[in-house]
Amino acid sequence: PPQLQRNRSFTSTVPVRGLDDVFVSFPGLDKDDNRVYPEVGRAWRADELRQKSFDDLHRLWWILLKERNSLLVERHEARSRGIQMMNPGRLPKVRKSMARIKHVLGERDRAQKLLEAGVLESRTQTAQEANAEAMP
Repeated sequence: PPQLQRNRSFTSTVPVRGLDDVFVSFPGLDKDDNRVYPEVGRAWRADELRQKSFDDLHRLWWILLKERNSLLVERHEARSRGIQMMNPGRLPKVRKSMARIKHVLGERDRAQKLLEAGVLESRTQTAQEANAEAMP
């Protein structure tokens, strides 16, 4: 539903400042000593991103960039230890979301350029008509 889409937050993680934001948190253990991985959401859809303001997209871009860098560090750390990265499907979701932000911003830029070209074209046409009427 559209109402739910507008209320979707950028992130559900608690913000941490400093270097702790970059380093990887490994899974916790449940009462039976099984690894517990955090739930992972889906990538942002283009139709959701089209509803966001430029400032919201800008903020989301930096959140995703930070998440992508953190995931790359996590992947590197896991590979160096010879273990599998936790929830490896997160990185493609972040990349897809970033690509979709670029796509939406590109759509907006092309629409703006077409609008400006249309305005310039109509002004030129109006000026030409005015000149034609002024000529005997």
